[in-house]
Amino acid sequence: MEGIKDNGIFLLNCIWDDTQLCTHLPVTMKKEILEKKIRFYTINAARLGEELGLGKRINMIMQTAFFALSGIIPQEQAVSYLKQEVQKNYGHQGQQVIDRNYAAIDNAAGQIHKVNTALLEASLSENEQEQNEQISTGSESLDFFVNQIMIPMNRQKGDEILVSAFEGMEAQRIMIGRQGGLDEKKKLARNIAGIMDSY
Repeated sequence: MEGIKDNGIFLLNCIWDDTQLCTHLPVTMKKEILEKKIRFYTINAARLGEELGLGKRINMIMQTAFFALSGIIPQEQAVSYLKQEVQKNYGHQGQQVIDRNYAAIDNAAGQIHKVNTALLEASLSENEQEQNEQISTGSESLDFFVNQIMIPMNRQKGDEILVSAFEGMEAQRIMIGRQGGLDEKKKLARNIAGIMDSY
């Protein structure tokens, strides 16, 4: 969200409803949304893509949502341009692929949900509104690594990390194993493979 202006538009592709957003969004993000009066929307592009037979391909869904929210050109015009691009880029793959992408374009705008930011505000306790998010692992050295290096890197803010934070890691030794094993169990996969006992 870096660089977003006051009253800007923020679209998040996720599987959560408003109540779940209150649980999953970082405190710092919730505060920024509220302080800047950001117009916050969500869309479950993954679900729509799967329903339409597109699998993980959500680019047309997200592009349509962008034009629907930004209003930089009339929506009808945007839809026409996007469908022309589908024909141009995917026409050689057959009519079924074209039809699925057309359906994604036609249905995307209807899947956009405006988030009730009052729920985000209500989810912030007085203590949360004041505190900086810090993760405690029980190990002082690991706490430092997670909070001063790993979290900024995950937030695409690696260029803001001080060189002094890497003291003791000059030989490129970094706690990758511990990072992955203890502190970064994000469960990012939407679909988890299982073992079938029989076929």
